Amino acid sequence: MRARVVANLAGNVRLLEQLGPVSRCLLADAGIADADLVTRQLAVLYDGAMASAHAEPGEGWAHAGKEAARVLVEAARTP
Repeated sequence: MRARVVANLAGNVRLLEQLGPVSRCLLADAGIADADLVTRQLAVLYDGAMASAHAEPGEGWAHAGKEAARVLVEAARTP
């Protein structure tokens, strides 16, 4: 199980490296002052939700992660 989680996290890092520039642009367009920081925070959040889902399938991790991401982005918006 642990090896599968580690492999998935490594895949997520590669995906984030590819999507990073896109997410930074989208976040900047949404009024996020430090889009690089929020991109990294979202990556940490995503990895945590994925690891939790692998450890305890079916516990609503996707919904919890989506809500946490929404709160994070709203809090990061420039007033």
